[in-house]
Amino acid sequence: MPATADRYPANMGMGQARAELLPKMYGPELVEAFREFKSIWDPQWKMNPGKVVDPYPLDTNLRVGPGYQPRKVETYFQFPEDKGNFALATERCFGVGKCRGLNGDTMCPSFKATREEMHTTRGRAHLLFEMMRGDVLANGWRDEHVKESLDLCLACKGCKSDCPVSVDMATYKAEFLAHYYKGRIRPRQAYAMGLISNWARLASLAPGLANFLSHAPLLGQIAKTMSGISPKREIPAFAPETFKAWFKQRARAAVAGGDLSAVASAKADDPGLRGSAQRAATGVNAAGYSSAVNTRVLLWPDTFWRMPDARWRFRSAFSVAVVHSTITGC
Repeated sequence: MPATADRYPANMGMGQARAELLPKMYGPELVEAFREFKSIWDPQWKMNPGKVVDPYPLDTNLRVGPGYQPRKVETYFQFPEDKGNFALATERCFGVGKCRGLNGDTMCPSFKATREEMHTTRGRAHLLFEMMRGDVLANGWRDEHVKESLDLCLACKGCKSDCPVSVDMATYKAEFLAHYYKGRIRPRQAYAMGLISNWARLASLAPGLANFLSHAPLLGQIAKTMSGISPKREIPAFAPETFKAWFKQRARAAVAGGDLSAVASAKADDPGLRGSAQRAATGVNAAGYSSAVNTRVLLWPDTFWRMPDARWRFRSAFSVAVVHSTITGC
């Protein structure tokens, strides 16, 4: 066996990719013995042909060959770990199938419910790969097959941690939907939930009236139907006071020379979902720090379908944090 034998591993998938090189490692005589042994048990050459002996050439059966020219697209996300290339990101998956597991891993909840390949991380990644290739799926960002596959993705990011190659389907879905809905009317749920801050500001003017109308038998059902909410669900009640109003009224604890912890409240004007923000502000003050409210942050799920708006809000929130850090000397 030559000294360079360790350069030609042929286990698993590499058995096909490098089998043509095996004569250099084992020598022609031993490879011929492999052929004779296989012929005894498989005279018609039906069992896993093209491996080890009489292998397929190195440059055949390639998923991505010399002629592979994926679509060149502009993206909202930067994909720094994939050289800024969405096509490279879709090539991460090599089909190991861990996303089909039914064990205690987070990945993939939609597959655990449906048991369909199209709802696995692998299935979605492959559809996105085919979309970028453009042969089978030729409609690009508007392809309905990709849209259908991504619909049940919860964007839980379980795949980013559980997948061996860290496929981030939540980010891929956000990127796809941003292009898919560009210039299109979105589902009614997108306007009901994605613009919740606007509706919450209106409700904060008269929360009692808003609660009465949204929970009245007939009007409540109409509101659910228009918003795309299941009739079995209850519309959350609005609190009588917004978090921003509560924050202005309470005393702010401050420690000289201490850092400023900004409580980024995505719902500063939302009178119905203020509890977590109140507890965060109370905890920050109890720890001896002053707190401030950044009312510019608003990141509801639908915001990611309007990616330019989400980008603006991120930058705005970051600029506020920088200003606070500069003032306090953080």
